[in-house]
Parts: sequence; C-alpha cells; structure tokens
Amino acid sequence: MQERIDKINEKISNGIFLYGAGSNGSWCLDYLKREGIKVLGFIDGSEELQGMTVDGLFVYSYNEYLNSFSNHVVLITAKHCADEIFFQKKDENSYIIPFDTWFENRHHDDYLKLSFKDEQSYKVLNVILECMRSSDNSQIAQIVEPNQYFGVPNFFSFNTSKSVFVDLGACTGDTIERFLFSELGAVKKIYAFEPGKKQICALKKRSKRLIEEWALEPDTIEIVEACVGLENKTVTFNNNSYSLVTKITESNGDIIKQVTLDNYFQDKCVSLIKSDIEGSDYDALVGAEKLIKRCKPRLAISVYHKPDDLLRIYNLINDWNIGYKFTLRHHSSRLMDTVLYCW
Repeated sequence: MQERIDKINEKISNGIFLYGAGSNGSWCLDYLKREGIKVLGFIDGSEELQGMTVDGLFVYSYNEYLNSFSNHVVLITAKHCADEIFFQKKDENSYIIPFDTWFENRHHDDYLKLSFKDEQSYKVLNVILECMRSSDNSQIAQIVEPNQYFGVPNFFSFNTSKSVFVDLGACTGDTIERFLFSELGAVKKIYAFEPGKKQICALKKRSKRLIEEWALEPDTIEIVEACVGLENKTVTFNNNSYSLVTKITESNGDIIKQVTLDNYFQDKCVSLIKSDIEGSDYDALVGAEKLIKRCKPRLAISVYHKPDDLLRIYNLINDWNIGYKFTLRHHSSRLMDTVLYCW
C-alpha cells in the first residue's frame, strides 16, 4: 500500500478524480481546494448523476474515466463502499485508492501530536486511524460509545438552574430532550439553531411538549431559524427532500439567514455548545471565538464531516490557549459521529 501511495503522490499534481459525488465527496473536495490540489471531476456509479455537474465538477462514469483519464489519480470518497470499489479496481488501476487511506498517510504525524485527557481517547483515535488506513470498519465495535453527548462523565451535568445550552444543528430536538432529562429540567435557557424546514416544524412541536412536560417558562427554548458560520449573511440552503440531512450549497436551494455566535450573543454568556452542522462546525467556532474566550463553555463538536475536521478543530481551540482539556469519543459503527469534547 505504501508503494501505491508513493506512486499516487508523484502523480497527484497532474489533477485527480473523486470517486463518489455525494456529501462526503463535497467535503473532501473542500479540503483538496484548501490544499491547492486540482480536482478534475467526479466519478460515480449512479447513472442519474453521470453527466451532471456537482459542486462545479462534471460527473463521469468509471468507463469514461478509463477511456480518457486513466493516467490520473482516483481517490475513493464513497465511504460506504470504498473498500469494495478499491478491491474491485486496484488490480486494473494502480492510481486508485480510498481517500481515507491516502489522507491518513498524509497527516499521520499530525494526528500523533494530538493530546487528550484520558487513555480511552487515544484508543478511539488509534482505531479510527487503523480503519482509515485499511478501509475496514470491523474494529470500530471496540470503541463505540452509544450514548452520544452523554457518555463522558459529568460533561452535561450542571443541574444548577443556570445552565445555558446552545444546540447547533438542533434537528428535531432530540438532543434537547435528552439534555433536559440529564439536567432534571433545571436549565435557564436553550437556544436551538436549525435552518431546515422539516426539522423546524418538528422542533416547534417537540419544544411545546417539553415546555409543558417539564413545567418550563414559555421562553425557555428559543428556536433560531438560521444556520451558523463565519459571518452574518444570507446563504443558499438545500432542504433535502428525502432525509433529515441539510447543507449549504452554491445554488438550487432556499435563501436563509446565517449568523455568527459572537454577534448573536454579544454580551450574553453560555454554558455549553453542541455542534453537528454538516461540515460547517469549524466555521461556526471561528465565528464564536469571542464568545468562547469570554464564557469558556463546554464544547461537544462533531469532527467527522470534512476529512481534516479533527485536526483543524482541535488545533483551533488549542491555539486559543484558554485551558481546554480534550476527550475524543466515537458514536457509530462506521467512520462517522466522532465527537471532540472540550472543557
């Protein structure tokens, strides 16, 4: 595999293709653009996508790639079947490799610089890296913590009636409901940021029920119909019609409001921020720097969307030098739902 990686790295400056034009392909494309690596197009097995343009790139079939571009590198971004695609194609194409395998090799030393509070975090990291190297997720079962956001002892336990919870990507309010149970309803305020139409509809219904069931003040849960990012502006947003996954797009979506947490809260303080916002988590943190430095809230940040999320987000928070400790946990049987806990 190292020989294959070395050969690929020699060719990568000529431009590459990404095999998989879904969400993970878009997140990998964002990373490659920031690294200055030229991407020539997508490859996808879906006939519905072939011939279309995704994120400004044409989508080819694999046969079209073989006929016209076979001397160019292919990084497989379709996580759900990367190992299957690789083992089918590796003998006929010495320039194809799973994106995660290539990425882990490229940043292996950077991962070794991360410092965590507990031994379990290092076990989580090592298993994730091994799965990235091998494209084999069988070892993930060793590290799965099913109790997402609530599996780290005392992370959510304030119970002082003064806690202010900020939920970025509140979705249907599932985390808010579990938070109220963990606090026995003893909270001061909950801010639920969510831009998705279907999600907001469900969130309003759940919030009304929770306020009644927990005998909360009517304004305890504040729903903010906006996404969170680097700056205050309007963005184009894809309200996905077949799932609860939504994301910012360059076109073909609804125009919605984007806010920064620094601007939204200004002189207010918060106790905890949870973020799972489909690859915008890093930008949301940059836009919350003043708030975080001022209040030092506990942070539960998703670090699995874009390939370098863990490295970028850890280093961003660590470079602020405000004394945070870090714990890493994994909450899925696949390479997703990895969360960095900071306090």
